[in-house]
Amino acid sequence: MQAWLQSSLKKEVLIKFLSTPQNVALVAFSLFISWLWLILATTGHYQNISGVDPLAMINLLFPGFWVILIVFAVLCFFVLRQFGNQRLLHVLLLAQLSLMFYYTPFLLGGFSWSPDSLWHGGVASYMPKILADVNSTLIHLTQYSKSYPFSFLITYGVERIFGVNIFTYTLYIFPPICIGLISTLAYFFISRIFNPKVSFLSMLLALPALHYLEPHVSPFAMGTVLVLVSLILLTYKSTKAFIFNIFFIPVIVTTHPLSPIFLGIYFFASMIVSLLFRNTASPTSEKVGSFLRFAFLFSFLVIFWFFWTLSQAAPNYPAVEFSISKVLTLGFLSNLLNGVEWTFGGEKQFIYSQITDVGLTIYGIFLSIISVIFLSNFIQFLRKRSTSIDVEVPKQLALAFTAIVSAGMGFLLFLSSGERFLLGRGLLFFLLLGSACISTYLASSVKGVRIKTAFSFGFILLLVCTFPIISYSKEAYNTFTPSSNDGLSFMGGYVDFSQMNVSMGTDQQFASYVNISRGLELVDFSDINLSKTEIIVLRINYYFVISMRYSSSFTDNNYTRLQDNLTSNSFYMKVYSNPKFDVFMRAS
Repeated sequence: MQAWLQSSLKKEVLIKFLSTPQNVALVAFSLFISWLWLILATTGHYQNISGVDPLAMINLLFPGFWVILIVFAVLCFFVLRQFGNQRLLHVLLLAQLSLMFYYTPFLLGGFSWSPDSLWHGGVASYMPKILADVNSTLIHLTQYSKSYPFSFLITYGVERIFGVNIFTYTLYIFPPICIGLISTLAYFFISRIFNPKVSFLSMLLALPALHYLEPHVSPFAMGTVLVLVSLILLTYKSTKAFIFNIFFIPVIVTTHPLSPIFLGIYFFASMIVSLLFRNTASPTSEKVGSFLRFAFLFSFLVIFWFFWTLSQAAPNYPAVEFSISKVLTLGFLSNLLNGVEWTFGGEKQFIYSQITDVGLTIYGIFLSIISVIFLSNFIQFLRKRSTSIDVEVPKQLALAFTAIVSAGMGFLLFLSSGERFLLGRGLLFFLLLGSACISTYLASSVKGVRIKTAFSFGFILLLVCTFPIISYSKEAYNTFTPSSNDGLSFMGGYVDFSQMNVSMGTDQQFASYVNISRGLELVDFSDINLSKTEIIVLRINYYFVISMRYSSSFTDNNYTRLQDNLTSNSFYMKVYSNPKFDVFMRAS
């Protein structure tokens, strides 16, 4: 009895302490500092073993990282129940939670999280030459930036105006800013449509489910931020907001080829819903948005996207023309069976098939719930369109339609290009908008409150606990360690690339180490000819790419066979080596 009273007293004291937003923020900040200390204390050990353990980031973070995440998630759920309308507290917690999720690889790896980061920063340094190169004589590393220059120009401006080093900007400046912006803007957009409580719950569902969110320096990261700004502008009915959105569309189109597509899907969904509900008795029909307003924005987006893609992007970037031709000629259909097999084939797409299964299960749960809500709301519309319809139905229909079509578009992009990372482009908007759709149902107090509360809490804990496993399982080949920096620095300082060709996995990183305007001939790593390729670079990260993603074997794959051939080939000599980076040069 005494033990029970002591336990109850401690619980009462804790609840009383957490009765103010300031104290909750203090506890959250303490957990955030604990996370930061854990990561910084683990960084050196991680870098030492990351070359031999492909799941090093998961193994080294367990169990301390999980404890911090779970306690933080419980605190967030407590805030959801007790401080449902505290926007500032919500934003503070979401920003910290998202940094814990997405900034961990940057700090733990001690180097660029993605190869695109250093490619983007390196190419940005040459933007004046690239834009002035009328005949497109620069190498293929710069083709993308000439087709979609806006994000590169922003990076170039930051580098020149503030004198920021490429590596500092790539590792310490852009990622945390981008992470904070995405979580904050998404929260603000949903809160403008519904209310702060629904928005907070939406983000608690979405953030730990976004395993493919890559907040590194890249056109897609910038495009995602711009799309969220455009969505927020849509929630304002003023003429100024409408005009700002019109000017925003060309900026988004010139930033990234795919971000405008997902924005257009939302325009189209809102346009259709606005049209469906124009004659209903629902008092919220006006709040959904004007059909003409959405129709104009959608039309302008489509026209400008086609103009820019056909006249500017395709002539400079062959991948655009290839993907468009696959869609127009229905060539992507020939990849349909292979695409389905790749997506659901388990061990054929990733060496740890159990991790893949967990990820697919989570996406399946989201898709099932969103589909049920969509069908339920559509049936309600058909039955009650002449009477009164629930105030959330039009909004849920627009969000659910956008989420489902975005997921389908991501799969279509994958089929048309063969690039697996494009699946993540659709999943991003599928999960963000789909979570908002789900949250409107879970946050309602019409019926089944206890069941909804229990499901919400359990699902959030599931997502939080599985996020590190699903997301960080790919860090072995996405994170580039300081030893990679040492090897690339050697290449940039001692190798004359204007005289020799070179082959290296993720060769786009050369943009930050080599003068790419002086001539750089790159040989595709999957098409190496030992009689013609003069320099071959073997790096541990690309070994993990091949063994984990393509060959499903750590011992017998294209990388290990090439390594054996180079070691035994008398025509090649090793001119540089560290535990994670080897450079072989062909004797002249």
